[in-house]
Amino acid sequence: MEQPNPAGPYRVRTLTHGEQLLDREVSGPRFSCLEAAHRYASTLVNHDHLSVIVEKLAPGGCWLPLVS
Repeated sequence: MEQPNPAGPYRVRTLTHGEQLLDREVSGPRFSCLEAAHRYASTLVNHDHLSVIVEKLAPGGCWLPLVS
């Protein structure tokens, strides 16, 4: 499995319903490609039974949800 990349444009994080957090308070491992992010997210869902979301960093600096 690809290791997280601190500067990667894809982020995987735990999904919290009704969250009201500022982006700087949200953290999660980042990956350089979407496929690696999906594999990591699948591992969390299948083995740890977590609800997660995969996001992509947009050019403007905000995170866009891709898959939850």
